[in-house]
Amino acid sequence: RYSKLTIGLLISAIIMTLPVFYPNADSTLAANKLIGLWSGFLFFVVLQQFHFSNKHRQRLLWFIVLAVVIEALFGLTQYLFLKPGNPFGYDTIANRPYGIFQQPNVMASFLATGLVIASYLLARQPYKYSRKLSDVYLLYAVPVVTLPLIVALASRTGWLATIIGLLLVIPYMYRFATKGRFIRWIAALVAGLVLS
Repeated sequence: RYSKLTIGLLISAIIMTLPVFYPNADSTLAANKLIGLWSGFLFFVVLQQFHFSNKHRQRLLWFIVLAVVIEALFGLTQYLFLKPGNPFGYDTIANRPYGIFQQPNVMASFLATGLVIASYLLARQPYKYSRKLSDVYLLYAVPVVTLPLIVALASRTGWLATIIGLLLVIPYMYRFATKGRFIRWIAALVAGLVLS
């Protein structure tokens, strides 16, 4: 199974691979990036072969949010608690956390993605909390832990992704979340910005 998106991504991957065939290209420098590009494309194609229910799709999004929370906690640990000569080799003088990504821009983009996904999941949570109260609290905590890091990372890409993502998700939140939940989400965003 494939879709128009699959064809578009295939064409994009081919275009991004073409420079390797230029006469002065050093393919050894691009090998890891191309392996990542084509592995990601193949992973996308494999995912398309499965018939996921809405519950399974939501679970995949939850896994991403949980990964973002873990990454944010690791980034906050780097930023706030690590001392010079730490076992991670983190540069405390520059003090620009990068998490496991070894590059601040990638971490900022990942955090921005998690922030938007958490906002989407918050709007999609059932209105009756019962046993899901901890899930809702976790979704409110995501802006509080990610926004200070996105600001501290000083990544224009991360800032832009966050601003555009939030501008796109605000109408969705306003429409599908309850009024109280929307207000608490805005309060969590403000708290995250204040902590920055």
